[in-house]
Formats: sequence, structure tokens, C-alpha cells
Amino acid sequence: MRDYQPQDDLRHIDWKATARSRQLTVREFTAEDERRITIILDTSQPYEADPEEFNARFEQGVVQAASLLKHFVDERAE
Repeated sequence: MRDYQPQDDLRHIDWKATARSRQLTVREFTAEDERRITIILDTSQPYEADPEEFNARFEQGVVQAASLLKHFVDERAE
């Protein structure tokens, strides 16, 4: 949400927010190119890594990557 500016489309005015603040307020939308993401999960194991510690960190990374993917899929990001 932000204050209305003369070049703004009138269809983006948020009338409830405008009524509360008594100032024209518009809803700002994210541009399509800002909704593209890339998630990389590095699966390489350092040579000196402890296998047990690596496995635990790997599983944690998989869970985090899956969580991020679900969030962005729900947000309809590419």
C-alpha cells in the first residue's frame, strides 16, 4: 500500500484503506519479472565432511528447499 500518485490506475485504489487514512491509497502489485525464483540445493559433499553431520545437514537442506518451493508455488511464482 502506498499513497496515490497522479499516474496511478484508478482501479488500484484501495477504498477501505483510503477511508481509514482519509487519503487516497493504492494497492501496489508485484511485477511479473520479480516473481521468478531459482532454488539451488547443493548436494556435493566436502571431502573432509563427517558423513553423519553431512547427512543431517543434507536432510535439513531438502526440507528447507521443499518448504521454499511450496511457498513460491502457492504465490504463483515461476
